[in-house]
Amino acid sequence: MKFLFTKNAISTFFIIALFGISLKTNAQEKMVWKNKTHSTAYNILNLEDVFKHHVNEYEQAIKRNAIIVLENPVFEKLYSNSGQKEFKNRKSTYERENNDKTNHYSSARKNKFNGKDIYLEDSSCYYHWDSELNDWVGGWKNIYFYNANGNFIEGFYYDWDLELNDWVVYAKLRYTYDTNGNMTEYIKYYWDSELNDWVGNYKYVYSYDANENLTELIWYSWNSGLNEWKQVWKDVYSYDTNGNMTEWINYDWDSELNEWVIDWKDVYSYDTNGNMTEWINYDWDSELNEWISDWKEVSLYNANGNLAEWSNYSWDSELNDWVGNWKDVYFYDTNENMTEHIKYYWASELNDWIEDSKKEYSFNTNGNMTEYINYDWDSELNDWVGIDKFVFYWSLFVGIDEFYKLETFKVFPNPSSGNINFYSEKLLNQAFKLELFNLIGQIIYNKTFYQSNKDYNIDLPEISDGLYILKIQGDNFVKTEKLIIE
Repeated sequence: MKFLFTKNAISTFFIIALFGISLKTNAQEKMVWKNKTHSTAYNILNLEDVFKHHVNEYEQAIKRNAIIVLENPVFEKLYSNSGQKEFKNRKSTYERENNDKTNHYSSARKNKFNGKDIYLEDSSCYYHWDSELNDWVGGWKNIYFYNANGNFIEGFYYDWDLELNDWVVYAKLRYTYDTNGNMTEYIKYYWDSELNDWVGNYKYVYSYDANENLTELIWYSWNSGLNEWKQVWKDVYSYDTNGNMTEWINYDWDSELNEWVIDWKDVYSYDTNGNMTEWINYDWDSELNEWISDWKEVSLYNANGNLAEWSNYSWDSELNDWVGNWKDVYFYDTNENMTEHIKYYWASELNDWIEDSKKEYSFNTNGNMTEYINYDWDSELNDWVGIDKFVFYWSLFVGIDEFYKLETFKVFPNPSSGNINFYSEKLLNQAFKLELFNLIGQIIYNKTFYQSNKDYNIDLPEISDGLYILKIQGDNFVKTEKLIIE
């Protein structure tokens, strides 16, 4: 499910938490957006750039070791199953904020970023194993180029041709920017092997106001018959004095009328704190020559600015009124951690909201999530029924000093026949707990010992040859490494 956020730019974000857990709002899953254009180059965004409309759930995901990432700026027009028009990433925050918010990793090119080296990916390749050839076989390859500011300006995309036994280019992307680093044009080409030349596919053209807000986005497709770009649709954006988007209008190009024809629009309202309070979608009725309400979302916030209620409605032309679809209600503890998230759906026959599902979150004193439980509402029992739960355990991460100490704590020999030596010059006069695990996580040996000298020797019991995990824990540190017994 796509979510629209605005803060001097239009961006759509998805979230997924690590450990296979995702926060959902009304059956709309937040998923990781991977930078496909740059393959494994992830762009990590801080929370200040996420619009506060859903910031609470993002913060909960962050507490569960989630990451927020931006997708590549391929702004394709999408439609949901219900036919509601939705879009991806209308503004390329990635290009616009490349120098102060993104981190790219590669093997060759690098720039300075807040005193640290950052890396831009030059190329990436995919291979698969061919059991008949008993060798790796090429799948695809991408090559990227950047300007002096580190902005991605051109990418070439190849497939492996088994007959030619060589890489064959099939597409390229090209980006241009203004002097402020805002993307002004994005073009996709395909390689025509018959023409032996590049042929246009589609392009986006962007315009901005003096505050660098995106004000217009036009999508063109290539007309091979006329050998020119043809306008297809465009979006026009308006903002208030605080840079919040207040209106988003979509037009389609009518080639017969030779003019833009209104299709739909979204209108946004905000409170004095800049929180979005209402989002209304309208369709244009060309016969009535007026806007017709389609659906809206309403958001309420608590005194701390946290999202407390988020509801969705559809316009009923017969009733001439808004009719509820679903509603999400959020609760928080004194530390502003979300502790409960209840979903409701509207039952028109009862004319009331009915419980659907619930999520409960628990946190320790450090603000780390310790438990996450899913419930469904059982109308027969008239009660919540547990579905599943996740439990999290936390330990203190060792600091730099402890890392240094770990380097001076050595375990040898490795591989070993079962006799192990421990050597340390700094970690003396303290107790150590040793645990040896097999590869399915079972503890097959444990021992507590006190090391007063630099050297300490342990004879392990007779165990099978193979790979094991050795864990040693002392005061304010822990060391884990692989141990081979042979």
